[in-house]
Amino acid sequence: MPYRRFFRYPTDIPIEISVSEKQLSKRKQLHNVSLGGISFKASCCWSQDTILNIRIPFVKPPFETTGKVVWCRRQDDLFYVGVEFLQTEDTFTVRMVEQICLIEQYRHQQAAQGRKLNSEEAAMEWINRYAADYPPLDAFV
Repeated sequence: MPYRRFFRYPTDIPIEISVSEKQLSKRKQLHNVSLGGISFKASCCWSQDTILNIRIPFVKPPFETTGKVVWCRRQDDLFYVGVEFLQTEDTFTVRMVEQICLIEQYRHQQAAQGRKLNSEEAAMEWINRYAADYPPLDAFV
């Protein structure tokens, strides 16, 4: 198995992708997020080196950046598209998005067990239970 440069966090939050600022954003399902970029699920293959505008409206304010398609792989009826971030200063913001994704995933897991938590309650529980085990920013660089 090839060495991964960055740790990847699986998530299923919605993201918006567009090729230009004038194009209407297309909603996609985020597959995972890391310090180096994201991957998302799509119904068609995206060409390598395509520059994309990426928006994650789930967080406030919405996370926005640009990225470059570095790979596209077919799996069953979908394509998984790998995008590398172009703006290195996004590292800290992406780190926060990763944590928000994990907290939201935790909230959904709790809901599946019959516990309804709002975002703040889920964040406090997740921080108390898992934040100490969360890899430091430079652990996978």
